[in-house]
Amino acid sequence: MTENDKSPHPSYDNTLKEETLNFLKLWAGEPGNLLKETLPGESKDATFSLDRQYLFSETIFLADRNAEEHQARERKHICEDIAVQSFPLERIFAPTEIDELEQSFYEISSLQTMHHNQTISVDHKLKADFNDEGGTARLNLIKFFLIKRMCCILDGKNLTIETRNKSLVNHKEIRLKHLELEISNLLREAFAICVDDQVEKRDFQERIMKRALQADDATSFPTEAPELYVDRKDETEPPAKFLMRVYKKWAKTGLTRRSIGNLDPTLIRALYREDIPVEIDQMFPKSPGGRPKKSRSLEEEAAARKKRREANREQVRKHRERKRNPQ
Repeated sequence: MTENDKSPHPSYDNTLKEETLNFLKLWAGEPGNLLKETLPGESKDATFSLDRQYLFSETIFLADRNAEEHQARERKHICEDIAVQSFPLERIFAPTEIDELEQSFYEISSLQTMHHNQTISVDHKLKADFNDEGGTARLNLIKFFLIKRMCCILDGKNLTIETRNKSLVNHKEIRLKHLELEISNLLREAFAICVDDQVEKRDFQERIMKRALQADDATSFPTEAPELYVDRKDETEPPAKFLMRVYKKWAKTGLTRRSIGNLDPTLIRALYREDIPVEIDQMFPKSPGGRPKKSRSLEEEAAARKKRREANREQVRKHRERKRNPQ
């Protein structure tokens, strides 16, 4: 065990830590899967964490949970340990690609949000009570009610003091309005910084627009095939390699082989004539919610191929038999 592996905190359930690490990686790399709830074998913790992303006020989130179920103190300790163990200086200074650094940034930002939420839980009684004057919890609850009030006005609903805790608005509306206002507030700050430099301001605006387009492009599924398998330049390119090359940007975003088949039937037919690599099955499941194949040894792969060949031969034999002896 290295110095970085040591935790200054009391022992906790390692399953909680594994679930937290899993969520952070998925949130940083595959937000589409999490938000669309299409993860194969989706863990309870992923749903738990997403609820808390939507209901950013922990006082609201904890309304129907008790302290034992929430395990806020343990989760807070886990966040702190992950920050030490998973983000050493080498991880920050070793990468030379911007994409890799951005991935780490998204991961640590999600970890920061988690830690912030646990701190609210630890410091706040487990009840959504506006009369409580506890600092961060009250600030978050004020923001939550302001946003909920805005959403209700836009929907033509009347949110009053008496009905403030009723579910008049869905989580998605609340979260999107929250993000809209947070982004607006950040832009106000950025434009204030650039107030005396219009060139810098325009450059900043262009970078933000580019990022907005990139984010949309990464989570929107294609409506037509970017390239057809029958039109590939290299006719020796196998279907699995072609699929990875053409659809790589949508890997693990919830795009299924069934959807790809609707865009390029020839590709999927060619793919199914061969053994589908485990990598393809993991990145592009057969259907929404489909579980990826388990990794198999070389012997198991060979046995599976042999079984398929025997099944195919038997199917051909029966077909020939029916032709020879029609009923």
